[in-house]
Amino acid sequence: MRIRRGRRARVPVLTVGLLLAGCAIGTAVTRPADFPLHALDQQFNLHWRFTPGDDRARAEGLVERRHVEIADVWLQLVGVDGAGHIVSVGGPVHVHWAGGWDVLPFAIALTPRGGEARFEVRVASFAYREGAVIRD
Repeated sequence: MRIRRGRRARVPVLTVGLLLAGCAIGTAVTRPADFPLHALDQQFNLHWRFTPGDDRARAEGLVERRHVEIADVWLQLVGVDGAGHIVSVGGPVHVHWAGGWDVLPFAIALTPRGGEARFEVRVASFAYREGAVIRD
């Protein structure tokens, strides 16, 4: 009887290592510059891509806080007519900063009502973290 030590242990370790390497290589980092639409709204830089649809319109992108004391933001996708009036609203969606990242992803959808000339992502509201000291 022959005993082989270590050979079986190497196979799972090698497999796990290859899987982790494959995940790292296949993960694309999305940056604000990757999106075609941009806006400044209150304390935020908004970057998004809009995907129209007959029954559902969608915006996916990144929200970048410009003040580290901001903890939460609620975003809306709005459909605006040619005169600048809001004719449809989607959301709000909540984005929460729990760590040190200043840029986080979001996705919003709405059902168009007709008459929309354009769609915009807007900040509905935001909140500073508890105990934040805000200086101008």
